[in-house]
Amino acid sequence: RFQHNSAKERKHINHTYLRRFKRKVDEVLREWAYRCEVLIRQADEQGTRFPTEFQQDLFLSGLP
Repeated sequence: RFQHNSAKERKHINHTYLRRFKRKVDEVLREWAYRCEVLIRQADEQGTRFPTEFQQDLFLSGLP
């Protein structure tokens, strides 16, 4: 028979899940920010300067 979790347990399960989800998102964002940085730095080294707005748009386009 299916047992219902108590509200307290449910809260804990949700909290744990959310924390894990948030950590995953953080990792993805860090990875994306790093890629943007590398791309911009490489372009910079080759003499291409991206406007700040473009850099921000690029970064924001990777947000979930």
